[in-house]
Amino acid sequence: MVAVAARAEAIIETIQSLGIQTCVEIAVYNGSNSHVVSGAKDAINALYTKLKDEGIRCSILKVDQGNFHQTIISVEVSFGVIFRVS
Repeated sequence: MVAVAARAEAIIETIQSLGIQTCVEIAVYNGSNSHVVSGAKDAINALYTKLKDEGIRCSILKVDQGNFHQTIISVEVSFGVIFRVS
């Protein structure tokens, strides 16, 4: 996960320019210029590098897993169904 100090539109444009829109997504909208992007580690690292190169303030978040990414949510839902977790 990477925290980004930029407008969502700018983040989305950067994600699209890297061609990683199927690998990452804006997971948290904290404010108009404060977002968290979650997704595949390699894609997050590529996004981080590109944002830094563009002078956009961002930082990699030290987390074990990106629980806000759609692929993780899908797995959690599947496990909830399998194990009947409420």
